[in-house]
Amino acid sequence: MNAPITPSLYTLAVEFEELNALLDSFDVAGLDSAAVAEALAARIAELDGHAAVKLENVGRFIRSQEMVSLAATNEAERLRSRAAVADRKVARLRAAVLQLLQSAGTRTIHTATFTFAETANGGATPVIVDDVDPCEAAAFEPELVITTTSINTAAVRKRLEAGQTLAWARLAPRGTHLRIR
Repeated sequence: MNAPITPSLYTLAVEFEELNALLDSFDVAGLDSAAVAEALAARIAELDGHAAVKLENVGRFIRSQEMVSLAATNEAERLRSRAAVADRKVARLRAAVLQLLQSAGTRTIHTATFTFAETANGGATPVIVDDVDPCEAAAFEPELVITTTSINTAAVRKRLEAGQTLAWARLAPRGTHLRIR
């Protein structure tokens, strides 16, 4: 099999799997000769060399993409802050113009380009609810209260870790992740 000088990660993974299968077959057959060990050592060294070169490049690419992501995240935060400043300016200017209209005793002012008009808000009539203790909410009619219920996963985890069986819950494997140092 003619392998490229720097095989892809997929090719390396397949080759490592083939090597693992070869090792398993030696274990089953009970072969443990010096020639087999020498051949395996040479093959592992070849694979390790390719893997090291390929993974070095992959590691560099991952780091560069992490830097791109960090820069984009920082830029997005900067732009969110800039947008918030602009929104506050717009709100202050709108409030000032509305106050001008109200103090002038008029509902509309026309300019060459714009028409500024005081208009009523649309939508449903706003409701103001005073601060209510959640315990007192039970005293209200059921149709006036929305109650939400959620599973306390910390308590469920504690019970499952203590060995209790729950038909509707189970512990999941923690999984793994790649750490690059």
